[in-house]
Amino acid sequence: MTPNTLIERLRGLIRVPVNDGAGLLDDKDFFERQFPASRIALEAAARIEALEAALRLARARIEYLGTVCPGPTHYDANARTFLPMIDVVLDVQTTPPSKD
Repeated sequence: MTPNTLIERLRGLIRVPVNDGAGLLDDKDFFERQFPASRIALEAAARIEALEAALRLARARIEYLGTVCPGPTHYDANARTFLPMIDVVLDVQTTPPSKD
């Protein structure tokens, strides 16, 4: 099953797993439901998308600097620090929602 991202859930798209053994007629293991989303939830989804795009661009630029300035430099120490932090932030959106 493809898990919902936070952005999808904020926009009201929910994927419900089907695990009865038979599945759906279209061979999917989930069905989708669309619920109304509040304006603030839609605004939050748009803001999160923009921030994630900015992080992806920052990550690409940091990686590019590594190709321009190879070897043990000031860049290298920053890359070892910042790239994993960026990866953690970008991966948060793909984790399934908690069961609480």
